[in-house]
Amino acid sequence: SSATGGSPGADNPAAPALPLILVNEVLASSTGNQQDSIELLNRSGGLADVGGWFLTDDRSQPKKYRIPTNTKISAGGFLVITEKDFNANAQGTNAFQLSSRGDEAWLFAADAAGNLLGYSHGFSFDASEAGVSFGRHLLSTGKEVFPAQKALSLGAANAGPKVGPLVIREIHYHPLE
Repeated sequence: SSATGGSPGADNPAAPALPLILVNEVLASSTGNQQDSIELLNRSGGLADVGGWFLTDDRSQPKKYRIPTNTKISAGGFLVITEKDFNANAQGTNAFQLSSRGDEAWLFAADAAGNLLGYSHGFSFDASEAGVSFGRHLLSTGKEVFPAQKALSLGAANAGPKVGPLVIREIHYHPLE
């Protein structure tokens, strides 16, 4: 149901229209002046207000970091939120950090009162190299994946999947005797 607590005995109310906001790139193993970061992408054609929405590193605990009120992302634009924000002392027990040994990054839509609206987007990732991010990539089948990126591109379009230095093109698994 799109309503908090469901809608027993009644038709399911229509879900509120939500902008198409996606977790687009995640840096979990920062180096030098970099900070661990989560990048959001507004794929809609209009300005998106994500103020009051939540970021988390644990899908089962969605309400960890609340994005500040009146935070907006322009049409086709990006918003980068760093560990300075989601791992701040002010967050108390809701602070989180991304692990370079593997973790999750999730976005949850919420209303002004903090009620979840039923929309979430994110992914789990394995261990990462220092300074290498994971980014959203669409396969030719339309499936969404999050491979390591060939370059860090926070705040801009993803650089594309990192490939190599070795690519196996053929395997001979049953040789003739």
